[in-house]
Amino acid sequence: MAKYKATYKQMIQIMKAKGISFNLISEKEAIYYLKNQNYYFKLTAFRNNFKKSNGTYIDLDFQYLIEIATIDSDLRKILLDMSLDIEHSLKVKLLDMITQDPNEDGYSIVRRFKGFSEWNYSETIKFMMKPKEYKTDFYNKHHINTEIWAFLECAGFGTLAKFTEFYYEEKRYKDLKVIKELLYNVKHLRNVSAHNSCILINLFEPIERISTSINIKNINRDNYKILNKKHLNDVKINDLISIFFLHKKLCNKSVVSNNIKSFNKLLEQIELNKNYYKNSPKIMSFNTILIKLVDGNDTTL
Repeated sequence: MAKYKATYKQMIQIMKAKGISFNLISEKEAIYYLKNQNYYFKLTAFRNNFKKSNGTYIDLDFQYLIEIATIDSDLRKILLDMSLDIEHSLKVKLLDMITQDPNEDGYSIVRRFKGFSEWNYSETIKFMMKPKEYKTDFYNKHHINTEIWAFLECAGFGTLAKFTEFYYEEKRYKDLKVIKELLYNVKHLRNVSAHNSCILINLFEPIERISTSINIKNINRDNYKILNKKHLNDVKINDLISIFFLHKKLCNKSVVSNNIKSFNKLLEQIELNKNYYKNSPKIMSFNTILIKLVDGNDTTL
């Protein structure tokens, strides 16, 4: 059955019927928020983090949803920055390896990668030739016999992950094994964050369970062993462990330190309004895990 297009007043009534209160924010203020700062479909998705009784939510105020939406937005911004840091640092690492390899001329490796993944190679060359990407001059100079430093400059995250996989298969450098295994997990978070999709929904739901999880022994991180084993089979937790681990492994200490500062600011905001989440075990559990991951990457501890 198709849903009808509701007016803002009708949206308020629908929420009230579901048990959402307007004690911390007035209905008029809520309508202003829905008109100017967030939309109903996205905001109300966060309500499923809270408990229900007889079909209505228990102690769920509209302000709580605003707070979670804000946290979700801030979290995505930090995770996107982390993925960009990882992308840059990995390119530096790969180019350093190739530069120091006397058997590499910088050109043949691109041709070999083309044979390994024609699609990823072609997508990168196509990106070079797009005027809107400010790469036209770059394309004219580099597309005929593309060198690795020009290729990686234009490679997207997916191609970078595929190239890392290819380079490991060729060279078997031990240091690249764990990186290539975790990069696709980071790619999940990067795409979600870049596309403004919600993270704090469907937390710990069966739909997000995965059959294989990160082998904690392989990444040798004692900090992650304190996580509940059942959480390791959750796709979001796997992805978070991956991005935290690779960020600390690949990025310099000042970059990691700045990231930790951003996370601590976010955690302080969550703590400030912790009463909002007392009836949301999912948010509380996620916050506990996030604290452990931040502490695990904190170079000052």
